[in-house]
Amino acid sequence: MRKMKDSGIEWIGEIPEYWECTQFKTLLSRNDGGVWGNDPTDTDVDKIVIRSTEQTIDGKWCINNPAKRDLTTENIKDYRIVKNDLLMTKSSGSLDHIGKTSIADEYFTKNECYYSNFIQRLRCYENKYFPKYAWFILNSTIARKQFAYLQNSTSGLGNINSGIINQIKVPLPPLPDQQRIANFLDEKVSQIDSTISKTRESIEEYKKLKQAIITEAVTKGLNPNAKMKNSGIEWIGEIPEEWECFYLSQIFTPVKNKNIGLLENNLLSLSYGKIIRKNIETTFGLLPENFEGYNIIQENDIVLRLTDLQNDHKSLRVGIAKEKGIITSAYLTLRNQTNKIAKYFYYLLHSFDIAKGFYGMGAGVRQGLNWNEVRSLRMIAPKDISEQQQIADYLDQKCSEIDNLITKKEQLVVELEAYKKSLIYEVVTGKREV
Repeated sequence: MRKMKDSGIEWIGEIPEYWECTQFKTLLSRNDGGVWGNDPTDTDVDKIVIRSTEQTIDGKWCINNPAKRDLTTENIKDYRIVKNDLLMTKSSGSLDHIGKTSIADEYFTKNECYYSNFIQRLRCYENKYFPKYAWFILNSTIARKQFAYLQNSTSGLGNINSGIINQIKVPLPPLPDQQRIANFLDEKVSQIDSTISKTRESIEEYKKLKQAIITEAVTKGLNPNAKMKNSGIEWIGEIPEEWECFYLSQIFTPVKNKNIGLLENNLLSLSYGKIIRKNIETTFGLLPENFEGYNIIQENDIVLRLTDLQNDHKSLRVGIAKEKGIITSAYLTLRNQTNKIAKYFYYLLHSFDIAKGFYGMGAGVRQGLNWNEVRSLRMIAPKDISEQQQIADYLDQKCSEIDNLITKKEQLVVELEAYKKSLIYEVVTGKREV
């Protein structure tokens, strides 16, 4: 066990006795802001200029459609990226993004790349700091905590600059230790990232399975031997022969029951396709001065969020209430007016939502829908109410089983991310010997 000493820096803690801590400026031969240049000429003289949006949150690259700009001769001389340059996001509205750092590889020299004015280029002295070790340091909690503390904000936009970058304190092991640490972490972090990636792929497969089970049950029923007929509805196709077709307005009516006098204070919200409780006392997020304009809804009401269809193609827009409460009147709330099973129709509308059916119905700048535009939406259901209930119960069980598996997978991702962060911190500060 090697001897340790106090680094004198709270967020670094103890380091090996023969290591040092230093300000980052002592290790840098370059610490330069970038350039955006002029509008492209659409000729061969235009150069690739890398943007901060092409850096991922974990310090990797995602360059699909690089920007090309017209740069001056002086720009070309001063701002060209070379292999092992460190490129840092220095301005963002999110603390998670400020200071995120990526390392230049062969792509940048092969394609003659430059960097924009929202990026800071850092170049280490070769005989002092190993670039990949510096990359691990800059993307670790050691540097990110300092950036969060030192960054200055203008109108909610956080900024760091060359002076702030120069100030941060970093561990300084001997070069052979730096290279050994970087090689070790390259291997270990790659293994962890591979497991995280496979786990996330598994989560997506479970989600697809869940959607397939829902769609199959609400459009084909639970009897695989049932005789089928054409529904006449494009996204549904064939349905069991004993099922019937009708319009949404034949089952549901819109609810407009304002919370006048603040009769209800159980605040509800549609989130990821589920209606959840929210703290009515919270100061987080956009909330009204009072909730008299909110709709009072009850158990089994179906809520549709049919705004911003043009810009948001990812949200789940259908939910079903499990309790009485209030929800924004910007959503369309529907109440069952028949003896049919609301939960079955929730699953059917959810399936329509997953098929992106609402997106083709919108009109206007924001592509919002109202009741008159969705009331003629074609619905299907078994004639037998007990069969509707059977399908709803079956899907409740299946979805619960799959959701539990997804939750476990998501928790594994959280644990792996935390382990990765901890491992990097322990190794780059010498607390764990490699």
